[in-house]
Amino acid sequence: MLARSDRRTERGCSACSDSTSTVQVQLLRFLGCGCTHGSTTLPSLLYRTVVGGALGWGVHPSLGGWATCREDVSTPRRHHHSSPTHVTLHEGALAEQRKRYRMRPSTPLTKDLVLVGGGHAHVAVLKSFAMRPVEGVRLTLVTRETHAPYSGMLPGSVAKHYTKDESHVDLAPLARMAKVQMIHAEVEGVRREDKQVVLRGRPPIRYDLLSINVGIRPKMEAAEGSDRFAVPVKPIDGFWERWETMVHAYKNSEKPTTVVVVGGGAGGVELVLAVQHRLNKEQKASSRPLPPANFILCTQGTIIQSHPQARTFFVEEFERRGVKLYENTKIVCVQADQLQTMDGMDIPFTHCLWCTEAGAPDWLRENTGLVTDEAGFLAIRPTLQTETDDNIFAVGDCASCSKYPRPKAGVFAVRQGPPLADNLRRVLMGEPPKPFKPQSNYLSIVSTGNKYGVALYGTWFILRGKWVWRWKNWLDVSWMNKYGKDLPYELMESNAHKAAPKDAMVLEVKESIKASSMRCAGCGAKVGSSVLKRVLQRLQPAIAMRPEVLMGVESAEDAAVVEFPPGKVAVSTVDFFRAFMGDMYTFGRISALHALSDLFAMGAEPVSAMALATIPFANEQISEDMLYQLLSGACEEFKKANCSLVGGHTCEGEETSLGFSVSGMGEKGQLLCKAGAKPGDAIILTKPIGTGLIFAADMRGRAKARWLEESIYYMTQSNKEAAEILGTHQASSCTDVTGFGLVGHLLEILNASKVRAKLCADSVPMLEGSAHCADSGIFFFAVSKQPATMPFS
Repeated sequence: MLARSDRRTERGCSACSDSTSTVQVQLLRFLGCGCTHGSTTLPSLLYRTVVGGALGWGVHPSLGGWATCREDVSTPRRHHHSSPTHVTLHEGALAEQRKRYRMRPSTPLTKDLVLVGGGHAHVAVLKSFAMRPVEGVRLTLVTRETHAPYSGMLPGSVAKHYTKDESHVDLAPLARMAKVQMIHAEVEGVRREDKQVVLRGRPPIRYDLLSINVGIRPKMEAAEGSDRFAVPVKPIDGFWERWETMVHAYKNSEKPTTVVVVGGGAGGVELVLAVQHRLNKEQKASSRPLPPANFILCTQGTIIQSHPQARTFFVEEFERRGVKLYENTKIVCVQADQLQTMDGMDIPFTHCLWCTEAGAPDWLRENTGLVTDEAGFLAIRPTLQTETDDNIFAVGDCASCSKYPRPKAGVFAVRQGPPLADNLRRVLMGEPPKPFKPQSNYLSIVSTGNKYGVALYGTWFILRGKWVWRWKNWLDVSWMNKYGKDLPYELMESNAHKAAPKDAMVLEVKESIKASSMRCAGCGAKVGSSVLKRVLQRLQPAIAMRPEVLMGVESAEDAAVVEFPPGKVAVSTVDFFRAFMGDMYTFGRISALHALSDLFAMGAEPVSAMALATIPFANEQISEDMLYQLLSGACEEFKKANCSLVGGHTCEGEETSLGFSVSGMGEKGQLLCKAGAKPGDAIILTKPIGTGLIFAADMRGRAKARWLEESIYYMTQSNKEAAEILGTHQASSCTDVTGFGLVGHLLEILNASKVRAKLCADSVPMLEGSAHCADSGIFFFAVSKQPATMPFS
């Protein structure tokens, strides 16, 4: 939200304490600071624009846009009811945009393939389906972390040989190229009778074919208190932040530090040596003397039990490097600062890392109805299908095949990727899956933290040396590059835009294509009444009920009837988006918030909303799920704002789009308008901007997942609190910064108020990655049709 206020520094917030002259404009970022201004607006972005021969700032059309743009420009854009500052895109840029993002002809969706987890095998599936799409399939990835860690590089990451980006697969570019709807959520279970995946904090999603590739956790039940006082190394996706927190604590500590690693497998051995190397490196790099650090490894048996020669080497390595080793030591209790062993010994520690035998997530056994082995891992057949359900596959550490039992090692998950992709494709095409037999022996390279490696194969100890670590590094980096910088983006884009051959179509698609030739653009474009009826029935508990609404969706009338109290004036707005993300539930939330923000910016109270939705051609089950996800997300935000969904219109089209017409009420003469800004006012910007640049980069497969996460976080923050705060502090004028960017909306205030401003670009808070995107050329040049009207210096 952008507002002008004549209330100065008496608010006492460090973020807004500087004084403002009549010429200089400050751009202030209030993100939950002590003055309770809050951070509650939908962010926009800056991009470079040529205005009267000078370099200024404007808005990129990837998230917002202009209703005058031609219809074949396949970028999300905002259709707004008001008249914006006139901006035109160069024809060359438009032509390039059309060429790059033109969607292939829409094929009816008939199957839902859902991947749960971003493990090694699923990364291979994403690339496979990006290279060879299957027509008629809606592919969904549900993942708790959008940057998937590569387990083979964890010790190197701990030792600081790799950055987080170098050791994690960024799932966002893969998902974009594979046309995947990526859902950032945690799975709680599977309802097999309804073919639904249950998600935490949001509606379940449907599936026809399901594949599970989630992480494991160490078994911590045997030692009391381990779940409270020890840091589990797995799931790896959560270990990185905890480890960096430990390093920060050590660098700021005045007392000696003791790190204990519990677990004597190859992972525990690598980890304790990597931890030692990292903390020793921090000691050398520190500007002040750091306290000494001690390192201990405890194991119930002996270290690396299956490799006697390797054990001998590492026992000697521990002794040489001062790592204390406790073998045949069972931990029975973990307290806040010490371990208790079965034989009564106490082992004090500062930090305890738990790296013991793997255990399965509880929900696999408790909330799926699938058969598991004794340890709780999903029981699968050689085809990688679960023993219980042919429509559910499971791979990686969370699965166990009784015919081919193998240890929990990343190499097996990596090898399962290609056969999993092939079998998923075969089942979708109506063909029988093929069995897969994993190798019996495998190469394992155990690092010692200091870029020295020990290569093991089977039960044999074979090679060691610095060159072995370099070999391991080459193998690991090569695997990462396959799913990162070496991805053939242009080829995948080309494949995505081509019509698939008949042998690459789901069986049901061929019949759907025949049926689709009978569709018309008139009444036949509407979503079926049976689908709409079921969706509205499911939504009913989530729809806010207001006394002003006399007839709403429950009345099934041709129009809604709303009665406003005497003395109130009606305030109306409309917003409409093409989908710029695959997560329909979150897109629904953002669309609703975007429509509501216009009313909040004027100080009006939302009362009712009507939906305008377009969903792709699909069978009834998928159509129902898409529409429900969109409206469910929207209803969640409308209910928070006490705004009632009273009706709407739904139809089928080439791509998903959603918008809302929102009506509200306000006191006549009390609404907050754009005209009213005065010389000397401070400009308050309540959020960082840059979402358009980041989503434009995402369209090109060049946005990092964490940039998207941050953007979505801010985009799903309501404008309501900021509007209330601004009203309380008597802001002189206000608008929301959305489709036309900071400059575009600020211009509306300046022109309406007949004042000028000096915009300081360096003071504008930007989202992470947005400046990088602009520097990489991901922006559009624009020329104002009315440069003389721009009151900037």
